[in-house]
Amino acid sequence: MRFNNSHLLTPLVRLMSTHLRVNVEAPEDTLQVHILDDDGVPAAGFDYADCGPVRGGHLEAPVAWQRSLDELRGKPVHIECELVNASLYGFYL
Repeated sequence: MRFNNSHLLTPLVRLMSTHLRVNVEAPEDTLQVHILDDDGVPAAGFDYADCGPVRGGHLEAPVAWQRSLDELRGKPVHIECELVNASLYGFYL
């Protein structure tokens, strides 16, 4: 499914991984991800501005922020993806 400009928000998940990878097709624009705490507030260092945009077509593109996901290990979080002219097929933790 291709999104012109859309957001995908997960329910609360307990983050047990130190890596997030996405299966994405974004040849023209981008996909970015931020991590929200259980109150819906972006976690420090994990907002859209802290996330390197993912461009192009990838089966398992790594998503990277200024901080390590290891800092959020074991905590309940929401993962929110912003898609601009992109297709998201899956993500892997």
